[in-house]
Amino acid sequence: MSELLKRPFLILDCQTTGMRPSVGNLLELGWSIASAETVEPEIHSFLLQLPEDGWLPGRVSEVTGIYEKDLKDAHSIDVVKKTFEETLGSFRSGEIPMGLVHYAQFEHPFLLHFLNTDASEGQATLTLPFELLCTHKIAKKLYPTVPSRNIRGLTGFFGARIGDIKRAGQHVRATHLIWQGIVAALSERGIEKFEQLQAFLSEAPPKLKRGEKKPKAPSYEYRVDREKRLALPEAPGIYKMKAKDGSILYVGKATSLRDRVNSYFRGKKGRDPRKLELIAQVWDLETVECGSALEAALLESDEIKRLDPPYNVSLKNQNRSLLFYSRDFESFVTAQDADHPIGPFRRFNSVDHVRLVVQGLRNGLVANVFYQPIESDVLNRGFEMFRDKHPEFDFDSLSIRTHLYYGFKLLRKLRVDLDQSLIAEPSAESGGEDDLGSVLIAEEKVLAPEDLVEDFEHVYVRAAESLLRSKKLTKLLSSTVNWFENGQPKSLSFCRGQVVTSTASDSSEKRSWAGLGISDFDRMSILLSELARFSAHSTKTV
Repeated sequence: MSELLKRPFLILDCQTTGMRPSVGNLLELGWSIASAETVEPEIHSFLLQLPEDGWLPGRVSEVTGIYEKDLKDAHSIDVVKKTFEETLGSFRSGEIPMGLVHYAQFEHPFLLHFLNTDASEGQATLTLPFELLCTHKIAKKLYPTVPSRNIRGLTGFFGARIGDIKRAGQHVRATHLIWQGIVAALSERGIEKFEQLQAFLSEAPPKLKRGEKKPKAPSYEYRVDREKRLALPEAPGIYKMKAKDGSILYVGKATSLRDRVNSYFRGKKGRDPRKLELIAQVWDLETVECGSALEAALLESDEIKRLDPPYNVSLKNQNRSLLFYSRDFESFVTAQDADHPIGPFRRFNSVDHVRLVVQGLRNGLVANVFYQPIESDVLNRGFEMFRDKHPEFDFDSLSIRTHLYYGFKLLRKLRVDLDQSLIAEPSAESGGEDDLGSVLIAEEKVLAPEDLVEDFEHVYVRAAESLLRSKKLTKLLSSTVNWFENGQPKSLSFCRGQVVTSTASDSSEKRSWAGLGISDFDRMSILLSELARFSAHSTKTV
């Protein structure tokens, strides 16, 4: 019987606020005593109180799922240490505890600091009361061609799925599942004793003989069937990447299913780590052919919302909502009504930046609508210079609507490419979405007032573009679109944001956003973006 299968390990995980004890604190500690043959290990997990000078960075909260509100239930380090030492005492007398972690190089200094809180970091005399075995190191030796050997990639590679792996307890469970997969693979190689494992890990690669070239690195190893993905059709459609249990990991669209899917499985250099983590877990593929690339893009959006795949980032619901403004832009709501007809907009948009500027002017202080701290006097002088550059506009007006109209005038003056037929003072139907990229200012730059002139122009121009875009989105709600794709005529009809079989009518009621939401907004945004790919001569909207 395999010793490695039956041997109990102290499986550990640390969540921290930094990369090492000198710059971060232990935030959460999880552990379990289990062997590879244990089915459901009992897991203990404790949040630790941060010291008075400790803090929880926002980025750490995103990665760990631990927020300030959670720390109200945190324990003192003494309480957690006492419980942990009781766990160590539960090992049989004379048995040397063996710790198991997925990345021992990171975990070791924090465990050392945790168990020796009164000692300074780096003292040579400090040791752990147990040895540490690293599953990442073993997997690197055992599976050199797995695309990703991080904890999520390996858990999926071994066919397990435990949801979002963030908290210490989830990491402990994932490490146990990885250990089960490793033990099974080692057993196939005849490695069943701890001494055999140590010998395996200490094996050095064979030395090259004089004049012998280093062998080419082998290709990645994938779980998904190669013949299946190579046999995919060269048709447009969507593809779903599936874990061993059938759960959907990722949904994507393609103009050629075969080319797009197989692009994930080519080459090794310069690959995106997140994509490698994904494809390490893919055991199967499911595809849906569509009549056109446009239909594939629309279906992708709907399927992402329906399935909520963990590796999709955009087009999810994620508590997103729309905004609709009143005609004077003084108020807004999240659902269009008679008093708030102008929209839709996403929650963060450039129209709101102009509103903030005007509201600041009413209080005698220009609002900072940029993503960098800027002193008030620099902001005010920068806006004065912006206003002096465009004396034909009455920026002293405190009407939000008037300022937005000046955005359209600036759009013309600065010769930004736009649909000339839509240049007009914003009407009751106007609204839209905004990509805020052009408003960003480099954090490293120390700004002078003159640096802000162009940035204020961007704010006003982007607001105008957003209003124009919203008008186009509203027009597309109920429309018929005709275009050519690969030399073939294509046509789709929409009614209130949904694809329909009959030609959509032009009634204003069907171009209202009342009762519609983020799914319809995304669908129309995709439609607008996809149509922009086609030549204006081959696309017609009615």
